[in-house]
Amino acid sequence: MSGRLIPSPSGVALPGLALFWPAFFCLALGGCAGPAPMTHFVPQRCNLAAAPFETFTIQQHAMPGFIEPVVAQALAGALERQGLRAADDPAGADVTAVTRFSMIDRTPDRRSRDAFGDAVAPGEITRFVAHVDLQLVDNRDDSLIWQGSMDRPHAIVGGETFHDERAVLIVSATLDTMLKGVKNPCG
Repeated sequence: MSGRLIPSPSGVALPGLALFWPAFFCLALGGCAGPAPMTHFVPQRCNLAAAPFETFTIQQHAMPGFIEPVVAQALAGALERQGLRAADDPAGADVTAVTRFSMIDRTPDRRSRDAFGDAVAPGEITRFVAHVDLQLVDNRDDSLIWQGSMDRPHAIVGGETFHDERAVLIVSATLDTMLKGVKNPCG
């Protein structure tokens, strides 16, 4: 190692610390420690179904095509981990898990102007919050028996690719947390 010396917190310059501090701050701030978490909201950890339910089907609304299979896979897995099973015939499922996607734009206005009066983009980063509402509907009486939502902020640069494997992990972990107790009747 050509060994750039970086002072340690005690003030002593030690070789090899050139990589330690960036790695430490990266892990401490969570940026490199793993997938960024999603926030979620679940009003109750139980369901309002009139009778127990065992089977499910999934309906997705306004879900972008690239994320639709990711959410379907993560949701099916989370429901199965709660003891439900996918219905052989969707028309005969006890409950339908309904997802609705929306996006909240957080990209700042690009109103800067250069010396010639032309608009100048301060950066090519697009910022938005991806929001997914999830509802469980009892197909036997069309009643809403459970609901929740999850959000995740994004800042992407043109040309970045979507990482399915990482997204499945993030969405699955959030759905597992959200759906805990979903088979428990309220009251």
